[in-house]
Amino acid sequence: MRLEDVPAFAHLGKEGQSTTKPKEHVKPAQSTSLDLMTCCAFCPTEKRDLYVCPQCKKPYCSLRCYRSRQHAVCSEKFYENCVREKTGEQVEPPEESAKSFEEYMESQDQGAPEPEGELLDSDDEDLTYLKNVVQETMENFEDMDENEIQRQLTVAGVGGIKESHSEEDEEYQMKLLFENLTMEEKREFQKMVESMTVNEQGLTNSCFGKRMD
Repeated sequence: MRLEDVPAFAHLGKEGQSTTKPKEHVKPAQSTSLDLMTCCAFCPTEKRDLYVCPQCKKPYCSLRCYRSRQHAVCSEKFYENCVREKTGEQVEPPEESAKSFEEYMESQDQGAPEPEGELLDSDDEDLTYLKNVVQETMENFEDMDENEIQRQLTVAGVGGIKESHSEEDEEYQMKLLFENLTMEEKREFQKMVESMTVNEQGLTNSCFGKRMD
């Protein structure tokens, strides 16, 4: 009787070898759905699991993105609904806030008195208007008497016109004027003074000069 004839050893073949075929290695089944990264609609963040806005259906990664300016329409509507649910009142923006800037300015201009003088715009300056203002100012100045000019100069904080000055005051005023001149102006002033002095003293008619026939 052979050993392989015994039921307990029936799986053995010749020379004690097993007749049972080895089990083949089974590969794991590949997933049919790929885990793809999704990018947030309001920032460069990429994640597998993102929130989805129930209104616009756009994915967002955080509360900051939900409150962003790009998502302001949905987020503001969400907060309005929350307030409405808590208070039971209709939340509507005030009518005045919905006005544009142009509409607001037009409403302010209605019924306003006309300005007495014309306002000049630096971008659209009217030279004719400026000439008229200068001409009118010069005419008013010519019509003023000396007392009125003295009064306006005093009000403006400018030294008035004095009929008589002492020598000390004149020297002091000349000194102040000379100190306020630039170096070039001081040189020109000195040349002018020297020229006037020469003419007043008659040095040009010196006996040493060439006699003119």
